Amino acid sequence: MVDLNGEPLWMKIQDFNLALIHLAMDWAVKDVTSYRNLLINTKKKNRSIKKNLKQKIVSTDQLIKRFRSKCEEYDQQSKMLEDVTRKLERSKRDTETLNSQLQTSLQQLEPLKNKQRVWQHPYGEKILQYKLWKINCKQLRSFEHSLSQPVAFMTLKN
Repeated sequence: MVDLNGEPLWMKIQDFNLALIHLAMDWAVKDVTSYRNLLINTKKKNRSIKKNLKQKIVSTDQLIKRFRSKCEEYDQQSKMLEDVTRKLERSKRDTETLNSQLQTSLQQLEPLKNKQRVWQHPYGEKILQYKLWKINCKQLRSFEHSLSQPVAFMTLKN
């Protein structure tokens, strides 16, 4: 069989088949190339994702370490605060006790200070004797007054 140009048809079919094979091969090569490019791009993205993930893991580990150190620091400071608070309370109690003792001592010293003031005065001894004499006079007057009062006797009846 021949075509209009006189060439055998089988040759035309063979050329057509070859053309189809070449076309199919070109498509296959293009598909392989596009799949290969897709694979390369996917590998690059995966590498980038892995790198980012590693960085995030490292930064998360660092954050966890910092958090733990802050927690330990907080615990230490809490213990120190408790110790200082106990010491403060103990100091307050001690201060109250010492203050009470001081007040008692000052009250006990007050009469001595008064006596010291009297004795430091040039006529201190005379002034003290005068005050004692005055007190004795008051007591004596009181006693005289009680003696001058009429005494009521009770009579006993049988």
